[in-house]
Amino acid sequence: MSQFIRRIDGTVFLDETRLWAALSTPATPVSQRLRQYLRLAGVRFHDEEEGGYNFVLEPQVAVIGFGGFPVSFNDDTPAGHIVVNKTVVTPTELVEQFANTMGRAGFYSYMNSGNHTPEQMDEVTTKCGHFSKAHTVNVDLSIMGYSAAIEGNLMLQRRWFNHVGRLTNTRTVAQCDPPLLIADPHDLPLAKVIRASIADAVGKIKRPEKGWNSKAGYRALIADHDERVNAFWPQNRCMILMINAGLSNLRGTVSDLGDAGQEREYHHILALITDSLRPMFPAFLKHSSEFEYVMPCHWPSWSVWNAEREKVKKQKEKQS
Repeated sequence: MSQFIRRIDGTVFLDETRLWAALSTPATPVSQRLRQYLRLAGVRFHDEEEGGYNFVLEPQVAVIGFGGFPVSFNDDTPAGHIVVNKTVVTPTELVEQFANTMGRAGFYSYMNSGNHTPEQMDEVTTKCGHFSKAHTVNVDLSIMGYSAAIEGNLMLQRRWFNHVGRLTNTRTVAQCDPPLLIADPHDLPLAKVIRASIADAVGKIKRPEKGWNSKAGYRALIADHDERVNAFWPQNRCMILMINAGLSNLRGTVSDLGDAGQEREYHHILALITDSLRPMFPAFLKHSSEFEYVMPCHWPSWSVWNAEREKVKKQKEKQS
């Protein structure tokens, strides 16, 4: 596993600050930073080999912060722990503090007997289904390895998010040599032919010379060139998205998993979001299988996902 990610009780955490610092060196050309970011952040590829990492197999969703404070860790951070606001904590300890905040949000309601602790108040409001209290909990997520084909779907969800930071997908050198998302392994031979053909063709297009342009004018000229040339890459070129959102709004977003009219890839991303956060917030989020979603069986994470599906199934059987 990459030094920049930790999986704790089913939730993936990414130390994005350290990862960006590691990539922001001359050793990693700008044209390769997208590929290396995805690789080091835990995105899985069909071709995980030297000179490869061109074809994404399984995207990744990771928690990168809470309430504006970044998640971090290093070799000195104890196993099962992360650092938030310069404090070493476990995810469980962090959730306990969130429960305090959500409980206090209910102090002013008719449900407060006047004798509840914040934690007791949190239990009362959860039992009564008052999930809007989760607006007080904000999470930063990094969504990695999805394709440009569904970026429109994600942008339509901006009403649910406080902030969206996206990779400028055509006017940058970072997108001049993007990995491609290949949903079905059977398509890999064709994808290799297509990618090689496009790479060869766009590689022959000469970048404009500076000529009499000012520095600012030349930068604009290069950006226009990149936008024109990078647009030749197909819709399954891979992207990165950072979102900051309240837990309650994320809960509303993943409900689209039940919409059969949405793209399958979009469902995959929503499933990764809810399954990554659910271990921390099981009272608010469902497992993706409860929406009749099924993870592709060729994904490396399928066995973990299926084990959780079976666990959820048995819990429901006990309750019925």
